Amino acid sequence: MKFSQLTPTTQGILYIVTGVFIFTLQDVAIKSISDTYPILEIVFIRSLIALPIVLGIVHIEGGLHQLRSKQLGLQLVRATLAFLTYIFYFLALSALPIADAVAIFFIAPLFVTILSAWLLKEVVDGYRWLAVLIGFMGVLLMVRPGNAAFDSASLFAVVAALAYAVVAILTRRLGKSDSSSSMAFYATLTYIFASALIAPLVRQEQFMESNHAALQFLVRPWAVPTPGDLAIIGFTALAFATGFFFLTKAYHVAEATAVTPFEYTAVPLSLLWGFLFWGDLPDKIGLLGMMLIISSGLLIVWQEIRHRKKY
Repeated sequence: MKFSQLTPTTQGILYIVTGVFIFTLQDVAIKSISDTYPILEIVFIRSLIALPIVLGIVHIEGGLHQLRSKQLGLQLVRATLAFLTYIFYFLALSALPIADAVAIFFIAPLFVTILSAWLLKEVVDGYRWLAVLIGFMGVLLMVRPGNAAFDSASLFAVVAALAYAVVAILTRRLGKSDSSSSMAFYATLTYIFASALIAPLVRQEQFMESNHAALQFLVRPWAVPTPGDLAIIGFTALAFATGFFFLTKAYHVAEATAVTPFEYTAVPLSLLWGFLFWGDLPDKIGLLGMMLIISSGLLIVWQEIRHRKKY
């Protein structure tokens, strides 16, 4: 059977699983060089490589006139928060097992629920608040504050999830006036300038003396990449662009409620990569935490399906 003969829902599922697969490979690539180059250098080079790709997408979708923003200030705020999301997520990834960082980051939908009720005054029913409670229980099991297993890098994943949730809220608002390609363009430009400007500021002596993997990933001196490492960074730029393309296609051809649950395939994929490349496996408590976080996200999706059927 040809791909075009598949139902829109099946096409959407295949698109989203492909996008998630690509994003998890990006995680593997960045984690593999996190002990050699600083995150800001990786972001700087990745974004320089990604910029022509983004401009190509802008051209395909209608031309440079799409870059005119009616809400430029909001665009820059969104882009800055997207930059912080990226930085904090990969700082966590450098120090944590890859599956732990991915699972904790998946509390972002819970933050979206909270912020939607607080900032957008949306009505949030009891099921969604239950999902929030379950999700945060899962995070506590994974982070384990006060326990010997606690790693402060897990807090970076929580901050990344919160920043991403705000980005999602701002994207909803910007989507009414600005194109998605313009958002990608302003975000990419912000990544380039922010990483270049911040790099000298983070190289403080008190940070340089820390042996924590995440802090070292932030403050390590910039170095000229080897051809092989430059290819890895180039792959992250390509993965970033193609991954978002497949996710966008998924939500374009199928209903969000049908394909969103398949974003959680990132967790088992990350478990697989973590085991294959680094020999990482979660303990029973960590695995239970992952299951609770995934369950909370699926509960929100299920409630969305019920709500749509009702109306």
